[in-house]
Amino acid sequence: MLLLSLKYHKLGGYEVETDFYADYIVNTKKILCGDFSIDNFGFKGPLYYLLLAAFKLVFGEFFRAGLVLNVLSAGGVVFFIHLTVRALFGQRTAVLATLFSISSFAFLHYTYSVGTDMPACFFSFVSMYCLLGTKPSRTSVVLAGVFAGLAYLTRCNYIFMVPACIISIFVMERRNGLAKKAFIASCAFAASYCFTLIPWLIPYWIVKRKVFPSEGLFVVNMQMETHSFNPSGGSTSIMDVITGDPLGFLNAFVLNVKEYLILDFTELLHPVSGGLVAIGIVVWIVLAITGRMEHSMKKLSFFLFPLFHFGLLNLIHYNIRFSFFRLPFYSSLIFVPVIHFLSILKRTMPRILFSCLFAGTLLKFAVGYRNVVSYHEKISDPIVIFQAAEIINGYDLDATCGIMTRRPHLSYYTNLKNVMLPRNVRNFKELNAFIRIENVKFFWIDDLVILTCPTFAFMIRDVREYPGYTPVFTCPFGVLYRIDLN
Repeated sequence: MLLLSLKYHKLGGYEVETDFYADYIVNTKKILCGDFSIDNFGFKGPLYYLLLAAFKLVFGEFFRAGLVLNVLSAGGVVFFIHLTVRALFGQRTAVLATLFSISSFAFLHYTYSVGTDMPACFFSFVSMYCLLGTKPSRTSVVLAGVFAGLAYLTRCNYIFMVPACIISIFVMERRNGLAKKAFIASCAFAASYCFTLIPWLIPYWIVKRKVFPSEGLFVVNMQMETHSFNPSGGSTSIMDVITGDPLGFLNAFVLNVKEYLILDFTELLHPVSGGLVAIGIVVWIVLAITGRMEHSMKKLSFFLFPLFHFGLLNLIHYNIRFSFFRLPFYSSLIFVPVIHFLSILKRTMPRILFSCLFAGTLLKFAVGYRNVVSYHEKISDPIVIFQAAEIINGYDLDATCGIMTRRPHLSYYTNLKNVMLPRNVRNFKELNAFIRIENVKFFWIDDLVILTCPTFAFMIRDVREYPGYTPVFTCPFGVLYRIDLN
């Protein structure tokens, strides 16, 4: 995947990687210059910026550094998925479930899409392995808390790991009549988790007076997806959204469960794979009820994690990149009953059938990998940005000059100030006044500009020289204008 990434993925795309140029690179540059202001760590958590800074020092260029960080994180995810599933369900199930998980287009695609999702996912699976995949001990619980804390510091919506881990501890120990031991272990987990977060939360609280950095954005997403508003005014916290209209919120939440499960089974998974998961769930329940398949509390605790993950993200909009964390759990639901049936067959049959299953799963991975390669051969990155940047760099402008667009890619590759095109400009007179204030020298107009500010859509449909605006580069989806208002 690293070779694929370096070959095809030379420039960040226009989806999640826009954040990489607009936020992660900009603020990491400040951190590398010694500016550790709380405002330079965004709203998702500080750890990704620090990791990116470290990788930048090694690999020399931000996008390459982010790419290597993401691919290595994905490799770590695969490794700990395998270790955890093997510890719980055996080697055969682990091999099939791991291969099946990583053959998903979603997983392969976001392996090399630079962002916080894969590193946070890596820390969460390390935490899960420490808790479920190792021999129970105080050390394993403490390590689970540390890595769960690192997942939160990388991406704040991984806060779901806290209730999932603590309830798993009680479920595993309570079954054995060890409530006191469960309480001590959960306290050890909570203490190590908080200890990991304290270096960040204390200064953040001092400056911002809150401990959940992305709460504001989370509230907006909750309002949009649940249509649950506080009738007394604007909601400022998660509880405002819930208590503003509890019944409406509950109704929207239930509807989202149905909608998001369908999306999981059809988009995150292929519809055929989704059908296999549904069959696996039914078979698992039947075998558990009839007592034909051994199940421990530790094995059942494994499935608490996707439930809490789904429950939290059910409050905001659906996105496949939020959901690939659940792939190993869906895969386990398919293969655990299958491997159970193989184990009760005659000695030679399980080997033959397992070989067939392995070959089929390996083929699925090969097809998924080929689909990703084909996707990039057809779509490719917006490499015309490099061509436009080369033209801009030929003008020898200083960093105080700006380029106006709705995407930050060009500003990074030209070292110019990124100036967002305002949505409310209505004519050239207002636009020119804004350009003079911001010292804008270039205007990149593309499909996103048309969507957000359709007033100037004619400049991409009718490419020609306008007073003060000279087209210097065109491509199928964008036009670069040189601005000279003197």
